[in-house]
Amino acid sequence: GLAARRHGRARRGCAMSADPAAVAAPATELQVKTKKDGLPSVVTVALPLTATVEQLKASIEELLHRQDNGIGVLARHMKLICKGKVLEDDRKALQDYGISAKSKILLMVQNTVHTGRVAPSAGSSEAVLHRRKAAASDLEAREEQLRSAPPKPKAEAQVANWEQTGLIGLPQCNLVTVPAHVWAIGERARSLYLQQNQIAQIPADISRLARLNRLNLSHNQLAFDGIDWDALLGLKDLEHLFLAHNLLHVLPAQVSNLRCLQTLALEGNRLEELPNEVGELQHLRRLTVGSNRLTALPPALGRCELLEELDASCNALTGVPPELRSCGKLLKLTLRSNRIKTIPSEVLKECTSLQSLDLHTNPIDLAQLREMDGYEAFEQRRQRKYNRQIGMQTLAQSFDEGADPAKHRKW
Repeated sequence: GLAARRHGRARRGCAMSADPAAVAAPATELQVKTKKDGLPSVVTVALPLTATVEQLKASIEELLHRQDNGIGVLARHMKLICKGKVLEDDRKALQDYGISAKSKILLMVQNTVHTGRVAPSAGSSEAVLHRRKAAASDLEAREEQLRSAPPKPKAEAQVANWEQTGLIGLPQCNLVTVPAHVWAIGERARSLYLQQNQIAQIPADISRLARLNRLNLSHNQLAFDGIDWDALLGLKDLEHLFLAHNLLHVLPAQVSNLRCLQTLALEGNRLEELPNEVGELQHLRRLTVGSNRLTALPPALGRCELLEELDASCNALTGVPPELRSCGKLLKLTLRSNRIKTIPSEVLKECTSLQSLDLHTNPIDLAQLREMDGYEAFEQRRQRKYNRQIGMQTLAQSFDEGADPAKHRKW
């Protein structure tokens, strides 16, 4: 079959080269580089530059099929690249692509085939048969070696990958406990993803991951007593901690030990209050405590001067601490679905970065919000944000002013 296809291609090549100009053109030696195992690193082809891409591929195919190792390439599996461009049109002349004797041509190969062919001068048909049998024997030997090699244990393979990358990923694995080989990574671990499992215990072994930067334990079955807090809160390099959607009713005051913490996600738990020590997290940028049972936010949050996003939606908050005015970096304040009737003017005026405020589903309507002292300053910042988005054509949401119109209030 291969011989018939090459014979037909050779006939087509002869028909194309019957053009007087092509016949008269002198042959040029072209260097074609390959990057496929089993193929020579360079193939030298002599063709006139008036020859087509198809003829070049046919010549390369013929040369490669003459190799002693029995490995060749069909023209249809070839992709030729020159000067950063793929030679896509097989009917186009090489010179039309700007190819010359000095051009560097790269051969990309999708598949190789076992041919068993040798050069015509290599001998008789017995030699061809011998080489075919040798190639088949080598292939069988390689397959047998792969079959007989003991499979690498899954845990061992995982550990090797984790040690190399520092990233431990076991989300959605139906885990009830953390596998022991996780702790074996030790200080090489940088990120640990255990979200969306059924884990109820975080043991003291977590302290072995002393250089951990990111820890995601969201969507598990973690209650307060199920976590060794001394070990967890001793991870001094931790910057991102996700404990959302668990069974926590208390956050220990020792959370202030996480001096590098930038993200703290606690939404979807059973928290009734936040400790004042949260205010000692001087690098905190994002705090999410939505869908808990909070009735107030600690005034100490005002000491988190780098805080950019605060989400306390779906709680039982009745107000906002005026101390938040010290959060000069605060961009987004989400207080949806609470019992808030007013926003301190200090927050609206002095949070000079605040551009997004969500008070929907609270006992305050849009008209009342607009009447509040400081709203005008907030509104100017909000409009500047939308104007920038319109100018950059990145507007991704409606012109939300932050509260419900009176007719949509549920209160």
